[in-house]
Amino acid sequence: KYVSIMKEELDTLVGKYASIARSRCSGAFGCMDLVDPRSGVPVQNFDGSNSTHPTAVSTLRAALRANGIIGFVRPPMFHCAPALVI
Repeated sequence: KYVSIMKEELDTLVGKYASIARSRCSGAFGCMDLVDPRSGVPVQNFDGSNSTHPTAVSTLRAALRANGIIGFVRPPMFHCAPALVI
């Protein structure tokens, strides 16, 4: 059940935002590829080089924190999962 919900919601985000190129999930763990909507290229390389829009990544991180969302942002990817309650 979680897999289909996660995939549906990730697909919705891909369709809604030009800054998300594609998504995938394994179980309830998801990942989105972040791109510069002006050019369609990844927002930066894994090593931090080739950043096409440096303020976009820091703005995304700040917005997530401001809304109480803890996510793993390692451009060009954003990893996400539902909250785990034990």
